[in-house]
Amino acid sequence: MKCVVQVAVGLCLACIAACGAATERGSGDVYTSVPFRGTVSAQVLLPDGSRAAKQESGTGSAQFVPAGSGRSRLDVRANIRRPNDSGFIIEGGESGPGWSGRTDDLRLAIDAQGNVSGGGTANQHRITIGGRATAGRLDLTVETEKLARTADDTLPVGTRIVFDYDLQRSAPGNASIGAGTTAAPTRKKTSKTCKRRVWKMRNVATPGGGMTMTQVPHCLD
Repeated sequence: MKCVVQVAVGLCLACIAACGAATERGSGDVYTSVPFRGTVSAQVLLPDGSRAAKQESGTGSAQFVPAGSGRSRLDVRANIRRPNDSGFIIEGGESGPGWSGRTDDLRLAIDAQGNVSGGGTANQHRITIGGRATAGRLDLTVETEKLARTADDTLPVGTRIVFDYDLQRSAPGNASIGAGTTAAPTRKKTSKTCKRRVWKMRNVATPGGGMTMTQVPHCLD
């Protein structure tokens, strides 16, 4: 699913050669490519509202990555049970004082006051996104709701997974997203920046136990 629940969305990102864009824009700009980093929690809720398991947490990150021609990709990911096991990608661009984007049926918008809204339906999951973005903080709540059950899935229809991202912008210069809270320079220089992705179905573990079918990104080059 282009977004997700995945609980598994590995996004291989570094600061595409447009890192210069981060320095060209002021530090007070929400859409500079300097990443946000912080914590993320995940909670699995059954259709009756009860918790399927205790809440789990880990590190999270988000970045507006320049995509050329005035456009950018908002790359959001979480590291809960393992690096990059959840997140989503939306491509868009600035529209007046805000930003809006769409990837297939998943959409997201940030208005002039920094209010974040969006969502969509993908692979039999309803996705809702809300939050607030400022130059120094990005708070997101991403909720996915299962609309149908597959043969390999142990979670009932109506199960929701709620991800809460509490992210702050790191100091300018650390412009690539890492799996944890350490600075990007610790990454090996051989790490590859993914320029083109396709999405493939995969059976993955959910944060409360069990398995679910979801899409994960696969790098083509």
